[in-house]
Amino acid sequence: MKLNVFATVFICVTVLTACGARPSDRIATQSNSAQEVKEKKEKNDKNETKKVNMKEKAEEVNAEVVPVNGVLLQLPSNQEWKAVTESVDPETGKQTKHVKLKKVKRGNASAQAEELKATKSIVLPSGFELELYLITDNGKAKWLVEPSAGVLENLPGNDNVMIYQDKDIYLIDPASSTYSELLLDNVAGYDKHALEQVVLEDVAFTWGSNLTVDPSGHYAVYYTNRNIYRDGDSNGQLWVKDMQSGDESMLFKDNANIMGWSGNNEILIRTDDAIVALNVVTRQTRTVEPLDETNKYDYKSPWLIAKSRTELTITDLSTFATKVFPFDASSRISTVSANDSGQFAVAYYPVASASAMSVEVIDFQTEQRAVFDSIDPNESFDGLYWDHGDLYVRTYMAAIDERKTYVLSTNTISEVIAP
Repeated sequence: MKLNVFATVFICVTVLTACGARPSDRIATQSNSAQEVKEKKEKNDKNETKKVNMKEKAEEVNAEVVPVNGVLLQLPSNQEWKAVTESVDPETGKQTKHVKLKKVKRGNASAQAEELKATKSIVLPSGFELELYLITDNGKAKWLVEPSAGVLENLPGNDNVMIYQDKDIYLIDPASSTYSELLLDNVAGYDKHALEQVVLEDVAFTWGSNLTVDPSGHYAVYYTNRNIYRDGDSNGQLWVKDMQSGDESMLFKDNANIMGWSGNNEILIRTDDAIVALNVVTRQTRTVEPLDETNKYDYKSPWLIAKSRTELTITDLSTFATKVFPFDASSRISTVSANDSGQFAVAYYPVASASAMSVEVIDFQTEQRAVFDSIDPNESFDGLYWDHGDLYVRTYMAAIDERKTYVLSTNTISEVIAP
């Protein structure tokens, strides 16, 4: 299975507690009356939505590219991924082929991507050979890890990376060509090696996955289903690891998805009925917002983003100010992504068809909107994300099995969206 291992999911949310207010009181005061919602919509409708042609404004790259550590990389084609997958020996788990990683130079779409050469490699216990690349970017040496490795994220403040391989999480130190298992093999009565021998139908054993480290690098939270294998529970658990002491303990036992970190040792999780802030030190929880089953939620510090079929509601969780951005009823919101400065990229398409995808950029502060339109009808939308203020829009042409990436620079977006 192909892993887009470099794409950064925006998951961080800052949550500040209103002084002297109970969560229930705070939520109640933020609820908008029907009249307030109507007024917000009328205000947004009055804002001019500028329309521009994406192909005219964006830098076009005839490949799937993604920024990593400030370096723009071209990822392998589908055929290259397939060749690597098929090269794995089923008995040893070793592969005879590796992906070819290429560095793309911005500002020159016709320039040939530079193929990178692996500097060294590390063989993991599963037999997987991990290739490492040492490159120079703007005069600085940087380490990169091959994309088929399943990179989770970089540790704050250094080049070390964490990857998920063979049911576990490994810490890779590229400079010394060494690795270590990040999680304890035996903790709180759970024995990893004993549980690996247990067989359950339709449940793949996971000692640790979906790990995220807080910005200070002190705490890491991860998902495990070790309790399902040992105790017969129906749901997995969230565990926390103190990266300084090495201690690990169960953090949350009910069904939950990790959403992101705040600056107060809190992590936001999504439970079955609410978005909850969970303190990893005190274990105290508080409800940030009850879930609306008609909405889908996204996060980017400090914004909580709720999207319905035709409406985007953005709440600044540091002030609890809420703004509503309506969309035409004939369209359906597909994907939302946010950058650090309060701009949101929204992909949507006509209800009757998944083609003719449009990408709209909204400035949360000024409420200005700009639509980047006219992606080739033969191209299907394949995702969008921000990096250092630039917006990357990926597309895919199934007829010729080709991927493209449109890059909208910070300056271009600012010029188009300016009031």
